[in-house]
Amino acid sequence: MYDHLSNLFAPTTRVRSCKSRRPHSANIRLERLEPRAMLAFDPSAQAQEMLEHVNRMRMDPQAELNVLFSSLTPLTARDPDANAAIKYFNDPTSVGIQSEWSSLRPAAPLAWNESLVTAATGHSQLMVQFDQQSHQLPGEPGLSDRFSNAGYIGWSAGGENVYAYATNAFNAHSAFAIDWAVSGRGHRTNLMNPAFRDFGVGLVADTSTSTRVGPVVTTQNFGSRSGYGNPFLLGVVYRDGNSNGRYDAGEGVGGANVQVVGPTGTFTTTTMSAGGYQVKVPGGTYTVTASGGGLATPQVRTNVIVVSANAKVDFTGMSTAPVPTTPAVPTSLVATAGNGRATVSWQVPASTGGSAITDYTIQFSSNGGRTWTTFTRPASTGTSAIVTGLTNGLNYVFRVAARNAVGTGGFSANSNSVKPAPTVTVPSVPTAVTATAGNGRVMLRWNAPASNGGNAITRYAVQYSTNGDGTWVTGVIPSSTRTSATVAGLTNGVGYVFRVAAVNAAGAGPYSTASARVIPAAGALTAIDLAPHANQRLQSVGFGAVNRLPEGNVTLGGIGFSIPVSGNNIWTGQAATGTNPRVLDLAVNAAGVTKVYTLINTLWGERDSGSRASITFYGSAGAVYNVDLDGNNHIRDILWNTWTNTINGTSTTNVFTAGTGQGIGTNNQVRLDMQTFTLPAAFATQTLTRIQIKDWGGANYQRLIVTGIAVR
Repeated sequence: MYDHLSNLFAPTTRVRSCKSRRPHSANIRLERLEPRAMLAFDPSAQAQEMLEHVNRMRMDPQAELNVLFSSLTPLTARDPDANAAIKYFNDPTSVGIQSEWSSLRPAAPLAWNESLVTAATGHSQLMVQFDQQSHQLPGEPGLSDRFSNAGYIGWSAGGENVYAYATNAFNAHSAFAIDWAVSGRGHRTNLMNPAFRDFGVGLVADTSTSTRVGPVVTTQNFGSRSGYGNPFLLGVVYRDGNSNGRYDAGEGVGGANVQVVGPTGTFTTTTMSAGGYQVKVPGGTYTVTASGGGLATPQVRTNVIVVSANAKVDFTGMSTAPVPTTPAVPTSLVATAGNGRATVSWQVPASTGGSAITDYTIQFSSNGGRTWTTFTRPASTGTSAIVTGLTNGLNYVFRVAARNAVGTGGFSANSNSVKPAPTVTVPSVPTAVTATAGNGRVMLRWNAPASNGGNAITRYAVQYSTNGDGTWVTGVIPSSTRTSATVAGLTNGVGYVFRVAAVNAAGAGPYSTASARVIPAAGALTAIDLAPHANQRLQSVGFGAVNRLPEGNVTLGGIGFSIPVSGNNIWTGQAATGTNPRVLDLAVNAAGVTKVYTLINTLWGERDSGSRASITFYGSAGAVYNVDLDGNNHIRDILWNTWTNTINGTSTTNVFTAGTGQGIGTNNQVRLDMQTFTLPAAFATQTLTRIQIKDWGGANYQRLIVTGIAVR
């Protein structure tokens, strides 16, 4: 249960004290059991007018603005006392009331309930007795007990509005609907609450000059019951004497006969003295006729549709009320794909069918509209929805139909086709960027980002800066997913820092933290990046020494090598007998190179000498230098105690051994050998452009293992 209580000063012609005079609203929600039938009673003309104000606003809240206000700019209420209150409190404003009103949605009309009339009248009498406005007077039970004590049994929702200072029914309605100076607009909320179906009002006159309340002390009670049964068909028969297009007190036609004819039978009733009528009918389509009671001629309404909510048909000698139908179709349907979902939006139908739209039905199809599935969601009058539970990769179309009290209208045209897919963002930041300077170049290595953004990384972007002040130049590197690259064309003697970003289908992610500053130099040692050519993993040929083989930027034999650390990280030659060699072509682009250092071993090397591999160096001006890699002079097996265990030449030295005492069997000890090649003098004035290694390895000959290369 919850209460909404507020104090709203409403200046009237009867203000005689400074005590705040405001309508109060309360709203409660409880559960009961037993149903109760509606009893006959005869409301006054003022009470009938109050019900007509409430139902008119519920069924068409947007049109009610013109009833309540003669002008929205400046904001001017038609009721003079209401207009004075708005000016006094400066609330609501013109912009505010229009903004608030735009969110109101139509609701079904309310029917009279005698028990709620009894409860409301009793409360208004107590406000007169105690001369105060309140939801609970001294000694009075709470709202829940007052409802039950009055005979309103089996109710599930209830609410109350009170205003002890009204001048007439329209003034009270203006106070509740406009709701000046009330936070949350609780009175208006009660008026428009779609959960309510029953209504009762207590209007008690107090014209005494010795009291503060009056002249019309007003209590409105709202409720909804379980076991409600069939809905009410209700309305009013009246003569529009002032031609304002609505019922006013004194215009009702009492004693008129109302006949309701439909497929389930004929139902009859007679209008009450104030002109109102109501009769319970099953859902269906009816013809309703009002006659007698002073009406000049019978008036007939055909195709009156009653579903599950109360419905309203009025009769007047001045006009004929339209008969509600189902809504027209929604338009401008647009769908936008998400991850396993789609957002669907549309425009409201051109016609509501004369009855408020209460919900939209959304359907989707994954086979081009051959079959449809209804999306289950709470009822909503909003014009957009997120449809969940869709399968990524499938194409979907959508359609929407509007529903009102009469039923569901036709479906819209199909939306555009969309294909839900996982959300893709840019990758996160690469980490651990390291730079190794060479001659006019720098070799970079980094770690891949922790997240690829939901889509495969397609390449990396590299930038460098010489001043560290935020001026960055994009380096030219091959498009690759490798986590290493060489940036050439740099100026020797100048310091550089580098940063790296990962790129996927969504774009480039953020750049990494800059590397440490490095300075390329002439004659500097440059490690060649083998990662683009790696076709095997070093550990796979190391047998028992798998966890002891070097990787990364390492110094072996006093020379810095760069051995890739992930995936395949070495190049291996021919694995079987063949007439064509396996060729490793390395682009170098290093000027004035005089020395080249290589880490080359074999797998299953030959017992005797014999040239089965070669290395060739090419200069930019035609210099060429070839060396045949002999099994005894240059290369030997990576395994310590197997083939080709001796080196007779002086150009090869052992630089790494996983040796005895490391828990490795004798036949599984591993070594890496370094070859040193002194290039002819012609290369000193040329650019070393290319290094080419050939391997004619066969079943009984060496199979090359190239682990690292560096030039100086």
